[in-house]
Amino acid sequence: MIDFFLREKGELVHINGVRQLGLIRDATDTIRMTDEKIIRAATPLQTGDIVDYRYERYLVISQVDRNEQSCRGRMKKCNQRLALNWNGQIKWIDAVVEARTFSTETGKVISMPEGNIIVRLQYRTTQIRRALH
Repeated sequence: MIDFFLREKGELVHINGVRQLGLIRDATDTIRMTDEKIIRAATPLQTGDIVDYRYERYLVISQVDRNEQSCRGRMKKCNQRLALNWNGQIKWIDAVVEARTFSTETGKVISMPEGNIIVRLQYRTTQIRRALH
């Protein structure tokens, strides 16, 4: 059944540079500040996969699920390109960068310091793993 939907309603995407068809929909019905989408494809998806869709780059961040016919995941639009110095050469990496301000409130389970910056990027790239360790 997924083959029929991909063939009839699927859109061309590139997942980690591989061209294929995917079913894309908005992750929520309400308007939000971040651009999050749900992708369904015939090939396996993993957290950290890069998806090129409609001239934008997305990062699969969560809700990765697989059944017999298809795979699904939540993806968020990359909003920054980070420059990393690799032995004197600059490497550009697409990432999702979020600035969060947490304050301590009574009755909350976890207290977090204010001014945290969360950076999400594709970790599977060998160069990134070496740079972070």
